[in-house]
Amino acid sequence: MPVGHGFRQLLDSEMVRLQVNLNISLATNSIYALKNYVVAGHGISAMRYADIADAVKEGQAVALTLDSELCNTAQTQLMVRKNTHLSESKHLLIERIRSSFDLIF
Repeated sequence: MPVGHGFRQLLDSEMVRLQVNLNISLATNSIYALKNYVVAGHGISAMRYADIADAVKEGQAVALTLDSELCNTAQTQLMVRKNTHLSESKHLLIERIRSSFDLIF
């Protein structure tokens, strides 16, 4: 099992199962830092909806549901900044996640 907190272990387990490698640019224990990272347009993050609900309700981000039994059991969504242009690398990552998990909007 990968080293890290429970949620990171959940995500890492799914990536191993799907044979997907992620290039993680920010690893932190701070939910606040992760949300701000996404809202500022620097990347995307997989987080529990309870942790991003305020950013979604305020229109700063949108939550995308993943078709993954493990992630849905943990109520995990993919968070992206609302109304922002996605770089090619972010778009490719989302497409890879979408194809791996059958992403539901």
